[in-house]
Amino acid sequence: MPRLLTLLLATLCIPFAALAQAKAPPEAEQAARTYMSAFYTGDFQVAADLAAPETIDRVRDLFFAELAKVEGTGKEKGFLAHQGATRPVAELKAMTPKALYALLAEGRQRRDPKVLEAMKATQVEIAGSEMTPGGGAIVRIRIALPEGIGPPSQQAALSLRLVSSAWKVVANAD
Repeated sequence: MPRLLTLLLATLCIPFAALAQAKAPPEAEQAARTYMSAFYTGDFQVAADLAAPETIDRVRDLFFAELAKVEGTGKEKGFLAHQGATRPVAELKAMTPKALYALLAEGRQRRDPKVLEAMKATQVEIAGSEMTPGGGAIVRIRIALPEGIGPPSQQAALSLRLVSSAWKVVANAD
């Protein structure tokens, strides 16, 4: 009986193991490459377009939760400047979540114009990918940074899922 149970469990686990090791489709890899490249080249609207809706909402919710902590303390302007969101709060609240995501991403990257300019020479390559049991994908990326920005090569991993037949970035998978 234990041998039958072991065989049954092994038979059930084989498809899941194969699925977890299957390479992600080229469209998922391309979405991950484009998303990461967009951040390095300063095309934040493209990055926002490739982010999953829950990711965009999470960034918006976190931003306004942090803003609420400093409202009325005299630290609001400093917080907004640090986030690169120098518009009036009412205008920020009226923005679509995707537009706010792009604005915040841009603001964070533009803190140091020299670094942003150097980042445009960054090269992004796919280092590998795999499907997850839930139907999502993990895409590993090799990032070759220009000299003087950081280590010459870094690795990152992004988690993606299908949203209305298009691959969208959910989060960093590291």
